[in-house]
Amino acid sequence: MPKRVVFSDRAFASLLAETNSQIATETGGLFLGFRTGEIWYVVETIDPGPNSIFHVAYFEYDHAYVNHLMKKIAYFYDKDIELLGLWHRHPGSMDTFSSTDDGTISEYANLHQDGTISALVNIDPSLRLTLYAVPRPMQYDRISYRVGDRLIPEGLLSYKDHHKQIELIEKRSSELRGAQAKDKQGRGFIKSFFYDFVDDLGNKLYAKTEEKKHVQSQGVSFREVLEWYTEKNKAQLEDVYINNKRKFMNQNDYYETILEQLDTDMKFLSSVGVVARLSLNERHFLQLIETDEDMCLIVTFIYDRRGVIYHYKGRYFKYQKGTYRAAYEDYASIRGGRDD
Repeated sequence: MPKRVVFSDRAFASLLAETNSQIATETGGLFLGFRTGEIWYVVETIDPGPNSIFHVAYFEYDHAYVNHLMKKIAYFYDKDIELLGLWHRHPGSMDTFSSTDDGTISEYANLHQDGTISALVNIDPSLRLTLYAVPRPMQYDRISYRVGDRLIPEGLLSYKDHHKQIELIEKRSSELRGAQAKDKQGRGFIKSFFYDFVDDLGNKLYAKTEEKKHVQSQGVSFREVLEWYTEKNKAQLEDVYINNKRKFMNQNDYYETILEQLDTDMKFLSSVGVVARLSLNERHFLQLIETDEDMCLIVTFIYDRRGVIYHYKGRYFKYQKGTYRAAYEDYASIRGGRDD
């Protein structure tokens, strides 16, 4: 884990520019750079995107935008750039993380064996940046930072020259032709199309509902039910390591397996008035997102040899088809019993 972070002039200027552009609300971004033992170097800071959701006490990334921009920036640099962590602004002097923050940050920490870094920006009234190293298992270790290109080792700020870019373009074009030829012999979508498919699925597939009768959602939000169910569920999974390489399964099968399990619950949630969407986050993990004007609920789904697993507020649980429908029904019966 790092004991210090060094920001390039460009990365730190980007963080300040984003803070200034959203001065009245929360905002944030992602850190890209290099891990080198006890010093990590942040050379790029990505803004959260034009379709982000900004509120005074909450914001949500434009996941499609940041995923797109991360890929673009990776092609600029001569050395392989990595996602190091994230930052966001908190209102007032609050320089500790909320429970919602904990859940998001734990996901980032689980993406790499060395964990992640996370920063908070406050303006009270002077601007403060508080930076933490977040290892696995998750804890917050405050660390120092410095700013300046002169402090970054030679080569880490170097872009690919045009000869290398041309070589890369020709190599990837050849690989794509080979993959397309292979795809014609098999089944499934190429990855880029499948990502678009999942995003479209979240917006359109469950717009029509087949059932309106079983449970009425009046006064019962999905958040309320999930909070109750998560506290009630003692079968928390341990030793879950999120690996987005998914070596044991074809990429398309991976998503289709999760979507098949979610189909029943997505239709049910829509039938009881829950407005939720499915989306891929910046690391290509499937998420169920419910947003209202005050809060945002995010549940992340992964698949390993134990089956489908959902992640909520830093904890992992086994997911089975109809899990959330059953939770709604149990909660409604208990709540109804209390009302009698």
